[in-house]
Amino acid sequence: MPTEFMTEKFVKDRKSLWPSLFDVEKMKKNRPIYLEKMRELLKQVEEKYAPKSENQQWILPGQHPTFADLNLGWTLKWALYQLRLKKEEGMRETDFPHLYRWLSRYAEHCKRGEKELKRELKGDEAKEMILNSKAEYQPVEHYEKESISIGTPVQIFATDCRDIHPQSGKIVAINQRETVIDLGNGLRMHHPRNGFKVVPEPNQSKL
Repeated sequence: MPTEFMTEKFVKDRKSLWPSLFDVEKMKKNRPIYLEKMRELLKQVEEKYAPKSENQQWILPGQHPTFADLNLGWTLKWALYQLRLKKEEGMRETDFPHLYRWLSRYAEHCKRGEKELKRELKGDEAKEMILNSKAEYQPVEHYEKESISIGTPVQIFATDCRDIHPQSGKIVAINQRETVIDLGNGLRMHHPRNGFKVVPEPNQSKL
């Protein structure tokens, strides 16, 4: 990440999650290593995933983009354009022509989608749509901790950083794929099982 993005507020926030790992000076020193790893990733996308035939526009065959395009497209667009990695040696359009051609197509598709919406969705309107939507999730299939069941107050933590900034709520569903909790304000949040851990809310009543 370019140093100009590392504001005091940003660094403070990241250090709260990874206090021993987020060392700005060390990151500056290791930037050439990180850039080389990024080049390796771009090479993989260029060789394995970016469409090369004029008859194929997207990663998977078909007339429309799929989750594969959406999942990969936004991350590369963010890294190459917003973080300006496209200006780095070995990461330019001439280095990965198929990747950039596909990414440009992806960006145009997103712009067309925005125009088709024709209007902005205001905050209150979005809130109403969310609160009035139908909840969809699978019921409990199993859970390895007997202390956690439907209605249990829990905290959910990301597992790629230290235990901080948990999301609290009551279990309404849990299965092999996801955990769903009620936040108590009309919203229900879905967390993947992979990458998150679920623990009982501390000091919860035993009654």
